[in-house]
Amino acid sequence: MGQSTTVCVVDDDDLVRQTMCGALEEAGFHVLEAAGGVEGLETIEREKPAVVVLDIIMPDREGTDIVLEVTRRSPETKILVVSGGGRSSAEDYLELALQLGAHDALAKPFGKKALAAKVAALAKS
Repeated sequence: MGQSTTVCVVDDDDLVRQTMCGALEEAGFHVLEAAGGVEGLETIEREKPAVVVLDIIMPDREGTDIVLEVTRRSPETKILVVSGGGRSSAEDYLELALQLGAHDALAKPFGKKALAAKVAALAKS
């Protein structure tokens, strides 16, 4: 992919976010990160990444809200939603996000290669 593709990783779990960022950097992406939904939306608005990797369940702003905002404000931005579940199964959250406009989904836990492959595919589309 090269350094020309910018990806923003939005996840409130520091370890998960750092792991995803590291995997994407290793795959050659230019990576931005945000520690929550509010910060993520601000970063997406300011930096206009090609792809957003977005956790669904976050304390300050739900990922589903961000899917709606990003698809409305920047329809060209591709969104990969990730979730490990919570009050409901990960599949339920991911399916809802896809219905709201996310482009692809990945259930936690997932491998670094799977993440990089999904982001690469979205960047090409």
